[in-house]
Amino acid sequence: MFYMPLVYMSTIDLKSPNALNNNYKLVYNFLPNEMIKSDIVVDNGVLSVSFPNVNTTPNISTTIPNVPNSWQTTSLSICGLLHDNIKSVTDQKKSDIVGELVLTLKPTTSNSTAYVCFLLKASSDRNRPANDIDNVMFLYNNTTSVSGSITLNHAIVKQNACIYYKDSKSNYVFVFTTPIPINAKSVAFITEGIYSKEAPFSSKAPPNGAYSIISSVTQLEEDQIYISCNPTGESDETLDTYNVPINSEFTDSKQQIDYMKMTVNFFIFSLGLLFCYFFIPTIYKICIIDQIIRFHHAYGEGDVVPSLLIRLRTVDLWISFLVCLAILVLAIVGFKESNYYLVTAGLFLAFFYGLSYVLVQHSKMSPEWKQPVKEFGDQLIYDPQRNYVIFKDLTLFAAQAGTFLLHQIPYMAAIVVFNILVLIFYCLSIGANGDVWRNTFEQNFKSYPIYVALIIILGIRVAIMTPKSGG
Repeated sequence: MFYMPLVYMSTIDLKSPNALNNNYKLVYNFLPNEMIKSDIVVDNGVLSVSFPNVNTTPNISTTIPNVPNSWQTTSLSICGLLHDNIKSVTDQKKSDIVGELVLTLKPTTSNSTAYVCFLLKASSDRNRPANDIDNVMFLYNNTTSVSGSITLNHAIVKQNACIYYKDSKSNYVFVFTTPIPINAKSVAFITEGIYSKEAPFSSKAPPNGAYSIISSVTQLEEDQIYISCNPTGESDETLDTYNVPINSEFTDSKQQIDYMKMTVNFFIFSLGLLFCYFFIPTIYKICIIDQIIRFHHAYGEGDVVPSLLIRLRTVDLWISFLVCLAILVLAIVGFKESNYYLVTAGLFLAFFYGLSYVLVQHSKMSPEWKQPVKEFGDQLIYDPQRNYVIFKDLTLFAAQAGTFLLHQIPYMAAIVVFNILVLIFYCLSIGANGDVWRNTFEQNFKSYPIYVALIIILGIRVAIMTPKSGG
């Protein structure tokens, strides 16, 4: 049996010919994994979180003799730089490597433990978009997030080599040698709050300085069927026992994920249909027709608006314009940033708004909608042959709506101030430093949910309050 060469020294030299081995391989594959924000803990300068492999595909597969060939992740940690002894990589005084991501893995066939380490470096592009390692730290710092899907395959850059050694407790340690760039916010988070350089394994350097270099490190591709292992000195009859089957497990896992996504999307779509059919007409009547009638009586200016039906059609046009604008923004931003979740949201919004519009227009012809607000006695009787669109009323309604919203400025300001106070108390409660304060406020005010919540709260107020009479 031929074993990997070992070099004995405290400094790891990636160019050492005695340590380099071209015969064995390491294949990694980190499929999407759901991470829960409440599971992420920062303690003693280390970020740690449970990170079990939920797929049947191994995360790490190796063809190293006497080393388990399949490994599954159990947890993830982010700490300071542990391996500061890699020659020309981490031993430089002005190195841009700020920390390491460490995965703890268990084999499928024994009770040993492995650690896979990824070097993290500050990106030279300060506007670099976040990758999935950045998203782990973003999830921890973001006050509005609950969970997130983390796919490390998307973040890991092409690797040139991997350092392999066993620590004093016989744990297997793999160090990927090509650093992964992270964005400026993640760098600030690590430098300010992630200071521990205590490795979860026994030492950053192998006992007696014994290590070896794996030259073939690749990410599993769908067209890979297995890793062919040909140990020196073995006969043809025993070679099959070294094949690591991967493609079938990968395909099954991918199909399961695709099926689950399709099922969830269909369920959401069905709920949307039911909601539109049973609730949208009623919501439209209560929040739009009833309030527009009250609004019309409070702010209407004599004969300037010929009829209430014209005013309601004006409101329909304004709602349609705003929804179409939202759909256009979602589509443009989605395609520009290659964020197809936004594009999908735009398509869903377009479909459900079209369906809601048809349902509402049909309901307007029903008898119970002819006199929606008894106190005013208005009759809504539509003439199918008449055109109720008057473009002059579009500008008139916009001016009147602006006047009404001016009365709501103190109310909106109170919501914003309350949000700021909540953020202040949150930062004080966790003993946040300056960077965390800044990141918390930036993420909050760049987050869509806060604006959606503000609009919903304001909409509820408009729906339940009768405007005061005035000009």
